[in-house]
Amino acid sequence: MTTKVAALLLPIMLPAMIIGGTASAATGVELKIGSVEGGALPFALRDVRVSCQLLGVADGSLRCAGGEAALSSAATGAVSARFDAVVSTAAVWSAAADVAAEHLDLALIGAQLARRTSAAGIALSGSASLKAHAARSADGTWLATYDAQLRSFSFSEASGRYASDKLGLRASGDAGLSQGAADLHLLLHASSGQAYVEPLFIDLAAAPVEADLRLRLRFPVGSAMPVRVDAVSLDAGQAGIFDRLLLRGSLAGLPAAPAFSGELSIARAHLDTLLKSYVAPFLAGSPWQDVAGSGGADLELVLASNRPTRVSLQLSDASFSAGTPALSAEGLSAEVLWQQTGVAPASALSWRGLKYGGLPIGGATISARVGGRDFALLRPLRMPILGGALVVDTLRLSAIATPQLQADFTASLEPVDLAALCKALGWPEFGGEISGRIPGISIRDQELAFDGGLTVKAFDGEISIDDLRMPEVFGRQPRVLADLRLRNLDLQALTQAFSFGRIEGRLSGDVDNLRLLNWMPVAFDARLYTPAGDGSRHRISQRAIDNLSSLGGGATGALQRGVLRFFKDFGYRRIGWSCRLDNGVCAMDGIAPAKNGGYLLVEGRLLPRIDVIGYERRVDWDRFVAQLLAIRGAEGVEVR
Repeated sequence: MTTKVAALLLPIMLPAMIIGGTASAATGVELKIGSVEGGALPFALRDVRVSCQLLGVADGSLRCAGGEAALSSAATGAVSARFDAVVSTAAVWSAAADVAAEHLDLALIGAQLARRTSAAGIALSGSASLKAHAARSADGTWLATYDAQLRSFSFSEASGRYASDKLGLRASGDAGLSQGAADLHLLLHASSGQAYVEPLFIDLAAAPVEADLRLRLRFPVGSAMPVRVDAVSLDAGQAGIFDRLLLRGSLAGLPAAPAFSGELSIARAHLDTLLKSYVAPFLAGSPWQDVAGSGGADLELVLASNRPTRVSLQLSDASFSAGTPALSAEGLSAEVLWQQTGVAPASALSWRGLKYGGLPIGGATISARVGGRDFALLRPLRMPILGGALVVDTLRLSAIATPQLQADFTASLEPVDLAALCKALGWPEFGGEISGRIPGISIRDQELAFDGGLTVKAFDGEISIDDLRMPEVFGRQPRVLADLRLRNLDLQALTQAFSFGRIEGRLSGDVDNLRLLNWMPVAFDARLYTPAGDGSRHRISQRAIDNLSSLGGGATGALQRGVLRFFKDFGYRRIGWSCRLDNGVCAMDGIAPAKNGGYLLVEGRLLPRIDVIGYERRVDWDRFVAQLLAIRGAEGVEVR
């Protein structure tokens, strides 16, 4: 039967059967169409057949019983359905149907969709199948069950942000719709292929996903778009990444501003695969892009309108590394308990070993209280470092991550091997030990200030920093203000780390009104000198004399000529240098005036007597620093 003939006969037959009243026997109706093409159809339909047994009912209703439908196409293969429907004269109807489509060709379907819609650049391949049962009762309630599969599903689109390759998954479940509410249930199993959702790449063959999702949605009258989800329930797991993820709650503000309220918990997250798969891709291009870890973690999170109100994090024998220079930890254990309001329980974090770059830090435990935007250390923290330790007595933070941040910090440094510390940090290696006391650091109104002076014992002497402040500590270009005092430093320990030459003796100095901008000095008034009453041995090598001469604008290499080249070093009475830096220029001077407008940098003593005289009074600061760096990097041979 052609399409045209069927279209003429069907409207004639149906009214006649309805008017006839109650039928003593069923009337069979069958419609066959060889092919249907064109119009809005994306592809040609073949062998279309619809049949059922029509029965008139006493109340004037018409029942189509035992209905069957079938069709085929190049894209869908054979599609079949069984259905049953009842229609009353009041246009109240009910129906039930079972649909089966076993061989959906996704490549053909995708090509037709791309050709007929704005979805240019989208490519599909693979196959799919669908089995579904749907029923509508006379009161308008819908119930449905479904079972769908994707096989070797590959997808790509023009932007490259989303793709899949040979994906295999199965989705089944049920759905119900009545009076503006819908209940959906989805069981998902995905165990083959790969998927990419920028920036995440998920290998489902290596890490299969199982998920059980339940939703209860609310629809406004006459709309197909939900305005809220009264209940969300997700129970999922991904092999080798996390054992179980539970989500319970509700979702409001759809579709423009979704806001979730509820609870999320993750049981036994495997940090090695979790960080690699779901964290590292978001850090690409940052100093933390090589984040890695091991061990397990458990997380519980409570949210209200997308904002966390309570967090519980537990770590067990975990490890972690990331950053440049790398921060790494071994043997991490933690129970971190945070809540937005009220008094939070105590939290604890411990490690067997911690490392920053090449600096090793021994095992320690942090006991603290974290709540809202506040953090408070509950007991002193002692972190062993290279034979000594950093002891933090007080650490309190409030209004974290806001312009109103306030902080209080006190600590001390037990004697640390300075040579080992410099080596670990990649600095020039100085000898001796370093220790000190930080009486207090506070942050108020975005200014960091030391409560009292900072004193450090180093180079067998003492360095104190007074009136240290950082206005606008979180500004784009940090500023530092301070005064420095150096007392009785061992010059040999100080100079042996550089290729400057050896100087024996003691050194004191003052650096007043030091100003740093973006960690670079822009102003200071500095004076370095031999302290009065210094009874230590005063000797200076040929190389040190030569380098001091070059910095002061004097002749270099003079000692390598004549008889003085046979002396290894020389005695001196005192040494000194001063610089007032302002507007990029260093105004230099020495310990006393010298002939010809020069200034004395080193005053000789005994025979053979050597005086070092400088002549340059105003020196470009950048050039001066470049000279110092060149001296440090030089590997010249000291003439003896």
